[in-house]
Amino acid sequence: MLTQTARPVPGPAFDPRPTRVRGSRPHAAELDVVRPVASVLVILTHAMQMFAATGSIFYGAITLESQASRHVFFFVSALVLTWQAYQRPRWSPWRFWGRRGLIIVVPYALWVLIYWAVGLAGLHGDTIPGHAGSLLANVKSAGMQLITGPGHLYFVFVLMQFYLVFPLLLALLQRAQRWHWAILGASLAVQLVVTFALHYGHWTWSPWYDLGSTRQLSSYVFYLVAGAVIGAHLPAVRAWIWRHRWLVLIAAVAIILAVEAWYGLTVHSGQSATGTADPFSPEAIASYTGTFALLWMIGAFWANWSRGRPGRRASRSDGRLSRLVRTTSDNSYGVYLSHIVFLDILATLGLSRLNAHLPWPVTVLIAVLVAWTAASLLTVTLARTPLSRWLTGRARRPGRGGPPPVGWGTDLGSEARAGTEPGLAPAPDPGHPVQPSSTFPQQHHRSSENSQSTPGPDTGDISGPGATLTR
Repeated sequence: MLTQTARPVPGPAFDPRPTRVRGSRPHAAELDVVRPVASVLVILTHAMQMFAATGSIFYGAITLESQASRHVFFFVSALVLTWQAYQRPRWSPWRFWGRRGLIIVVPYALWVLIYWAVGLAGLHGDTIPGHAGSLLANVKSAGMQLITGPGHLYFVFVLMQFYLVFPLLLALLQRAQRWHWAILGASLAVQLVVTFALHYGHWTWSPWYDLGSTRQLSSYVFYLVAGAVIGAHLPAVRAWIWRHRWLVLIAAVAIILAVEAWYGLTVHSGQSATGTADPFSPEAIASYTGTFALLWMIGAFWANWSRGRPGRRASRSDGRLSRLVRTTSDNSYGVYLSHIVFLDILATLGLSRLNAHLPWPVTVLIAVLVAWTAASLLTVTLARTPLSRWLTGRARRPGRGGPPPVGWGTDLGSEARAGTEPGLAPAPDPGHPVQPSSTFPQQHHRSSENSQSTPGPDTGDISGPGATLTR
């Protein structure tokens, strides 16, 4: 047996309390910050499009970063899927498609019909189709909405495409374990080619009329593959990022500022603000990568603070703030699906008229606060009804009480005990000697229950409802 001799490097603590064991791997606490922040960025993007002065240089500077939200969600979705499925011998694509299909397709279809129905009721705005003609024509319009992904629901439409090919990507990662860097590099090359074609050539291969590049899986190859590769090595990546946290943080901020500086110079040279802030411009790849790293670091600092010192853990991870953060994370998919309803209500009521009396950033801020608060309250309410899974993508919550406290199955507890948690050197294992030269986990440990709001998956399908990820 190899004896531990190296002194551990200080890093995020792990919770030593006993946890229940399920088939799913534990939850990465950093995502409890990444998801809600990305949700707010989504709302900000749509509020800017509906209530801001679109020709302003400040409009483009803000949307250049806020539009990273869609790429963040694709990255997180692929990361969580792969983290739950990678090298799991009983993982089944048929179970995956059946379970994930129900969780994502049914809410998508219902919300398409909801937006279609509120349009009939007189609401107008984003995602709501126009209604004219006979009942048959309106029904045909609803059918077209279902197969094209109207408005912001394009994200779910693309995610369904990714679910179809995910088993192939997972098989590639598992059979080419020595070539993950090459796969990541190839995906970046594809993303560069696609973005050059989309931004400069206005290219689209869509077989559907006016479907647009935003609804095509090919427009997000790098972000999905990057999430999958990191998900395959999540404990080691988390450990590396935490050891180099200040370098990662400085680099992320520097990249974002550099891209913003490029944007300002480009606009001052005569280019339009909206065109320069195109989310499919090649320069945006660097900006979005910096945004990923920045949000992850914020989440890592939060996770470390919320766990705190062993003697003070109960006052932090079990407190109201931790529960609030966890609740906003669990609500993020429901907020994404429903927030446009409230922005459309504000648009129908004439919120944009405030721009005649107030600076447009104030109007946008009001819209963001109202839409986020209302969508969050709606999601929390729906989560405690039988409609929860079908309208929010999560299992029904009890009538009282919030999410499980952070720390009970929310930090990679088993990985920490195995030495892969940030700041911890490998711990000895009597039955399996540790190889000092290895930087990756060399065995699968039983892991704590995923404390997402949905129940744990059945044996053989660790990608089941226990991993809420579609944001």
